[in-house]
Amino acid sequence: MKTDHIITNGQLEYLAKKIAKYVVEYMPEHGSVTFLTKKQVANHLGKSVDAIEKMCERGQIPFHKKGRRTYFNLKELNDYFLNE
Repeated sequence: MKTDHIITNGQLEYLAKKIAKYVVEYMPEHGSVTFLTKKQVANHLGKSVDAIEKMCERGQIPFHKKGRRTYFNLKELNDYFLNE
């Protein structure tokens, strides 16, 4: 007997967050720090570099400054967006 299962958008989003959290926690580089540039973050989040800069200005995204350069900790980014 065939049974169709329907997953709501809320359930799908919940599962996606749980899977993403699991992947982040158990990545091979777990424990090491991976820093990204604005361009890498833009690609990672599917946004433009300008959008990333504006998010930094508004305090909407965690980042670190060293001199004139801006860096992003991959774990901090993933944690921030998973717990949003």
